[in-house]
Amino acid sequence: MKAGKLSNGFEYEIDENTFDDMRFLDALAEADEGDPLAASRMCNMLLGKEQKKELYKLLATDDGRVPVEETLNCIVEIMQSISEDDSKN
Repeated sequence: MKAGKLSNGFEYEIDENTFDDMRFLDALAEADEGDPLAASRMCNMLLGKEQKKELYKLLATDDGRVPVEETLNCIVEIMQSISEDDSKN
């Protein structure tokens, strides 16, 4: 498990084995191809239900929306953080 904290203050813990799952790679490829639903699958796989719920709660606007772009930025930040940690080792 790897723990981290995003620039917006969100603290997370993820199973790094997620990156060794072909379904995650498929979702990443689909997101790269422009499939907007792939990002939701990636978020579920990275964070699980409870952490995803907490992230959405943090990102929610006054009218209750969870902005897609901000959520995607968080996913990217998590992936970059893990990548940076791996390159340091």
